[in-house]
Amino acid sequence: MGKAEFLHRLAAELSTTPAVDSPHVIRFNASSLPSATTDITRNHHQIVDSVDSDTLVVMLVDNIDLVDANTREVILELAAGQSPRVVLFATAQESSIAALDYRPLEIRTLPPVTTAQTLDLLVHGHQRETSPQVAAILNRSLCGNPGMIVETALQLRPEQLAGNAELPDPLPPTPLVEEVVGASVAALDSTGRQILLLAALSVTDQTRLLCTAAHIDVDTFIRSDVCSLLTLNSGRFEISDPRVRAYVSAHASVSERTEAHHRLADALANEAGDEFSVWHRSVAAVEGHAALTKDLVTLSKRIFLRGDAVWAHEIAREAASHAPAHLTQSVEFLAGLTALHSGFVDDAVDWLNGVMRCDDTGWAAKALAPFIVSVTYARGYVPIDEVLKFVEQLQQQRPTATDSTDERLRSDVVAGLILAAGLSAERGNHTAARQLLERGEELGKGIRESVWLVAVARQWCAAFGLDPQEDRNIGTAPLALDGYAVLAGALGFAGNGEWAASSNLLSSSLLAFAPARRQAGRAGALAYAATPLLEAHLRVALALSEASLGHVVRAKTLLEDAAYDLPVRLPFAGLGVAALGRYSTLVDGTASTAGTALSQLLSHVDPSALHRENLVNEAIVASSANEVCEAAALMNLVCSNRAGSQLSAFELPAPDEPQLWLAAGNPAAAREALTRQPIDTATQRATNIRGLLAIATCDDLPHLLVQARRISHEQASSFEQARIEWEIATAYLRLGDEHRARVHRLTAADLALPSGAMSSIHALQRDHTSLYPAVDLLPARHRAEHATTRQPQRHITAVPPPTTLSRDEPHPEWMNTLTHREQQIAALVVEGLTNREAAHELHLSVRTIETHLGRIFAKVGVRSRTQLGHLSRQNPRRRAGSATT
Repeated sequence: MGKAEFLHRLAAELSTTPAVDSPHVIRFNASSLPSATTDITRNHHQIVDSVDSDTLVVMLVDNIDLVDANTREVILELAAGQSPRVVLFATAQESSIAALDYRPLEIRTLPPVTTAQTLDLLVHGHQRETSPQVAAILNRSLCGNPGMIVETALQLRPEQLAGNAELPDPLPPTPLVEEVVGASVAALDSTGRQILLLAALSVTDQTRLLCTAAHIDVDTFIRSDVCSLLTLNSGRFEISDPRVRAYVSAHASVSERTEAHHRLADALANEAGDEFSVWHRSVAAVEGHAALTKDLVTLSKRIFLRGDAVWAHEIAREAASHAPAHLTQSVEFLAGLTALHSGFVDDAVDWLNGVMRCDDTGWAAKALAPFIVSVTYARGYVPIDEVLKFVEQLQQQRPTATDSTDERLRSDVVAGLILAAGLSAERGNHTAARQLLERGEELGKGIRESVWLVAVARQWCAAFGLDPQEDRNIGTAPLALDGYAVLAGALGFAGNGEWAASSNLLSSSLLAFAPARRQAGRAGALAYAATPLLEAHLRVALALSEASLGHVVRAKTLLEDAAYDLPVRLPFAGLGVAALGRYSTLVDGTASTAGTALSQLLSHVDPSALHRENLVNEAIVASSANEVCEAAALMNLVCSNRAGSQLSAFELPAPDEPQLWLAAGNPAAAREALTRQPIDTATQRATNIRGLLAIATCDDLPHLLVQARRISHEQASSFEQARIEWEIATAYLRLGDEHRARVHRLTAADLALPSGAMSSIHALQRDHTSLYPAVDLLPARHRAEHATTRQPQRHITAVPPPTTLSRDEPHPEWMNTLTHREQQIAALVVEGLTNREAAHELHLSVRTIETHLGRIFAKVGVRSRTQLGHLSRQNPRRRAGSATT
């Protein structure tokens, strides 16, 4: 299925394939009939008359099985022609292939698209801004069928595609779904269809309970035709094709669904009052049933603690439809909280906004904290004014706090204040964060839980640059906050540069808290598990910790996998999205599909959130393409405006601005850039020492090299160590110590290779080869890996190879002492080329030319370009290898 989508993508690929030189594409659809035969013949003859016999003509035909026999015969005859060469790509229903067997056709089943291809299809093919998480759900629910995916996506609201609102469950069936699965369901008898409906609606997967609800024994069930549509294993069942579930649910009448839910409720109730029976009873109720509300709330809370926040939210929504007036606020609060932890931030704002506006101060205070988080995630700003206004109103209404009720009220308000502080710190607003923390600490004095919350918040804020804390012991957390206590502890380690400890803590907590599959909560596998929002925080923090240890590829993989399963766009002010873009650029030379999609979504919520990091990514790509002036200008924009940056403990790798300006031939700008660099963290000190080494005079280098080696050893990241070692090697070259330079360059390569940052490793290899053509930094295995690494998709005009000076050509005698590369550079300088012109001619950086010139001057005993030219004119030319006289 999805044949038109397949051909649409094929046509796009053909138009950009280097092996196909401007293909002529003829495209027809069965809907263009009845004039198709005439159109095909006319278009084909026009192309035949305009192209030569070596031209490849590609014909794309959608639904060739629906084309009438005469037109189909014309198409096949054209494809069989020899002049010009014609290739036919056509699609057809599998059941109609037999009618085409009289022709020598190669028939292949269209494979399902991958999750990444689904995302690319929606975002780039149909301009539908979609989160990777939603793309994964569509791909899984529709078996990777591109046509069905597009049809379904067109029925969803923008906030649903973005992942900010709950998706319908099951997804609405589309015409293609009806076409594919309708026949298999229609072939069942009435009993089979009834069993299939029960299976589609059941919240339990036990085969025995399904048989009880269907009023049949297990043997009869196993012999029935419906089993062909089910997967049975160890007493459990699953509908094999998720599209069947959507089809059956949509085509059942209200009375049929009601009867099915009643049967399932009775079957579950007979199992010692199974907790899930209340769900089926509530859905079967035609009108609201207030008596079910408390049981539904209890079930929702239990499922929420087990980590399945999505189903907990669905149960809470159902409870809201039954709730009497006196329970409305509690149920709406639960619906908002579960929506937030599912990542449905727009839904969460809607639910919690009603609670915040109610007359019950207690419930409004309880809703304050999740409301602040929801608004921040959904709207892109921390509602500080609303928080402070609420606190003022509360203090005016209740000036004293002596009993337990008022203590609970104050504790809820403190939670709101410190969450607003943490969110402000993440976004670089340290002034507001400090004020909110102080206000929360003052209001929570004497309340044990509030004291613990303030300690967590201070540790959280410290990781983002606010008043670093030395003591990371925050005590024991309540059960429901265990995961966030671990996260705060990991942030505390990160704030002190203890990345290995942070990574170990996060890895062990994920093993303990993250469910193997989210629906495991329905089976009660874990008493407490992380919700999608908490797990997203843990995984983003783990990826950042791994990258800070130099494991860039691992960090990229962690984030990319999480992006298709969790709301990673929400934690830490979009830091996970920025990190995914950075790591993808370092490893692959370009942003990943998931990273691009998430950046689009985040830019609508907070346009400035990723602006800085996107500029850095552009600088990396420009630097990789040797466009150093552009890269330097981009990094100048980034480094000139550090205010508001949310990054402190978590610093993403970036090009060094001073070195870029030096490569661009602007040492003054390099020195100015160096004066703006902070040196508060180990990473910042690494950046600073690399810049100092680059612009220092030879007299200052020995002292700086001692500092550089010390700073290199304090780096937790092997990738940062590699960058320092590279600058140390370059400094030794300037001092004329070629042996030490080579040792440090090989050390840099050894440190950089495990990171997998192939874009940067390639730059190291390129610069090294310019100095030592015979010595390769990369082992053969890594060169092979790099050969298949995706490079930046940039249009590069073909250029001739650099000018070289052959050893067989006559050249001055003084060149005997120079290496081959030095001879090339010396020849260009003697001809009058500037350093920049020589760098352009040989495809090297200006700094590399300067380094070589220093060595050339030392070897031949001159101090300037003028003296080198004078030496060249004084010495006679001779052939390399001939005897001197």
